[in-house]
Parts: sequence; structure tokens; C-alpha cells
Amino acid sequence: MEPDKPSKEYYEHTLNEGIVLTREIRDDLLKLVNRELPLSEVDFLSFQNSVFRFKKHPHLIFKGSQRTNRLRYENMILAAKFIDEHQLQSLLLPHALFLEIQNKFGLKIHFIVEEYIDTLPVHYQPELFYLYEDQLRPQIAELIKFILQTHLKEIRPVNLPLKFEKNGEIKFVLMDLGIMLPEKNGIVNDFFGGEGLIFYFSPRLTDFIIHTARQEGLSITEEEENRARLKVERKYEDIERLFAFYHNHLISSPDQPISMDLKNLDMDLNQLFELIVLDTDDEEFNIRVDTPRISNIISKKTISLKEVALFFISNINASIASKSAEALPKEPKLFFSVRIIEFKKENSRFSPYIRLGKGIYREILNALMAKKQIYFWTENPFSISIQA
Repeated sequence: MEPDKPSKEYYEHTLNEGIVLTREIRDDLLKLVNRELPLSEVDFLSFQNSVFRFKKHPHLIFKGSQRTNRLRYENMILAAKFIDEHQLQSLLLPHALFLEIQNKFGLKIHFIVEEYIDTLPVHYQPELFYLYEDQLRPQIAELIKFILQTHLKEIRPVNLPLKFEKNGEIKFVLMDLGIMLPEKNGIVNDFFGGEGLIFYFSPRLTDFIIHTARQEGLSITEEEENRARLKVERKYEDIERLFAFYHNHLISSPDQPISMDLKNLDMDLNQLFELIVLDTDDEEFNIRVDTPRISNIISKKTISLKEVALFFISNINASIASKSAEALPKEPKLFFSVRIIEFKKENSRFSPYIRLGKGIYREILNALMAKKQIYFWTENPFSISIQA
């Protein structure tokens, strides 16, 4: 007679191990949902998705939601069971528990409380996948089995960061198990039309990923395979062009600043603009400057195009230096992700410069790109992204 398989309760218990919510932690969480805790005491990892740590309790991550967290938590229990049954040694599932809190407004909020696993921040993960792919074949094989049999979706490096163990092992951390649906296979396509796993590795691994996935039951047409192969090749041609840019313009280290020399920019640097400044130290201060009640904290000054250009360049260089200090001591191989800069348009330091001259910042960034001082830039309604 076969021994009884562990129950769902057993796997939930193993998932909960090590997560201890002290009275102080619970009190801080209740104060936060009641809007009684200063946000300065909270480190938001994703403000939009309510993912945060308390600065006093950095060993725990809190993920808040009104609707989806029960499903995410159930998926974590299923993942714990699958990993145990298949002895998947390369997949690291954070310990976690489910918590429901009702705030003073009568709103019930569901939290997943997870152990904090120390990985490099998510914006470095795509390059880490690229750097270490030749060492990741066994881990990728286990991840493919997990994806195809659990129907894990939202396949992105941000949800599957690499954890470098002290013994030299590399593991995938299963950070987000919010969607497990069979409509997409997760290998060459993903939920909501996103990219599957194959697109986060170079063409060197395409044959290995497709072969391994077919062994695990993946069924795709020849047309789907060829389309995926072409997309992978084009994606990594972009990376090769980026490194060629660095080589051709003598950018030999990721922390190298861009030039402050403006004499080659094809612009009239003596143009003058009126800069409206909010006199506040709050970088996230976001309010219309024509609001009457804040007129007393507004000041105006005349500024030249040269000063505006130097403002953007100095902030690009400051961001490169900051990201270098954050990432390079842990992973000196990183290069292009250290030089990806993002400015929030409504940040109080940047918004006055964004409003200047009907978008003069676009002319400055285009001029920097034309003179090969930056590689590329793009924007959306909320932010500006620069590949320096």
C-alpha cells in the first residue's frame, strides 16, 4: 500500500513556516491601512500594486489586494506541493501566509506576507538572465516543467528573479503566482499577449528551450516556432547593437558618466525660459502649480537652455552613479541595465523642467542622442526612460 500523500494543510503549514507577525508588526499594518502611519516608515517596492516593507521590519514583504490575493495564496500552496512532489531543487518559493485586515472604513484588505529574499532589484534581472544563461540550463528545465504543468503565466524576469546562493547555486525565485491558466503556454506566448520564457534568453538557448518544452508536452506549430525564433533573434540583435554603441564610443565601464560638454549640441544654448519651481523638499510632491492655495510656495526664475541641458545630464550621471553603487558591488558583470535611467514626470524636481518650452526636454534628449551621448530614449505619459 502506498503511503498517504501529504494534504493541502501540510503544504500550507510548510509555506507558513518562519513567518511570525508580532504585535508590533500587526499594529503597524493596521495603522497603515487606517492611514495613520507616516509613509516615511514604509519602503514601497511597488506603490501601484501595494507591495511594501516596513523599514522597522525589513525581513517581511507585504502584498495587499482586495480581490486577487486569495487566489495568489492558493497558487503558492499548489506550487509548494508541485515543487515537493517533483523535487524541483532550482525553484525557490518564499515562505508566506495569508492575512485579512479590516480597516476603520470597513474595507477588508487581503495581504500575502512573504519572507524577504535578497536578490538584486528587478530592473537588473533581464541582464542577469542574459549573463548567466549558459549556467542555467538545469534550472530552466525545471522551470519549464513547472510552467507547463501549473500553467504559470506572467513570465517575466521581474516575477522570476535569480537568487545567487552562497554555495554558488543559482535559483529562480517564484515571486508572483497570481495567474495559473491554460490559455497560453508560457513558453512562446503568455497571458494578455505577453512574452513567454523563450524571449528572455538569447538564440543560443532557443533549441534547448523548445526541445525541453516539447518533452514536457508543449504542442506548437512549425509556424509558431519559426515566429518565436525570429522574434528572439531580433531582440538580441538589439542588445548586440547596444554593446556595439558602447564599444564604438569608448564606454568601457557601466558607471562611466556621459559627457557634460555641450559645444557639439546643435541647439541655441542661450535661449531663455521662465522656470516655475515648487519650494518643497518632497520629491513625490504632485499638484498643479496654478492651485491658489500653494501659490506661496512657488518661485520663478529665468534659466538658459544650457542650464536645462546640464540639469538633465547631471541627473542622468547621478542616476548612473547611484545604480552602480547599488548593483556593481554584488554583480560586477552588469552593464547595460545600470545605464537605464527613468525620470518620473510628476516628481517635483523634474516636473518644472518637463513643462518648459512645450517640451524642450525632448529637443535636448534628441540632440544628446544625435551626438551619441546617449543611446536611446523613450517616454510614456508618466515617465521618461533613457538608455545612456
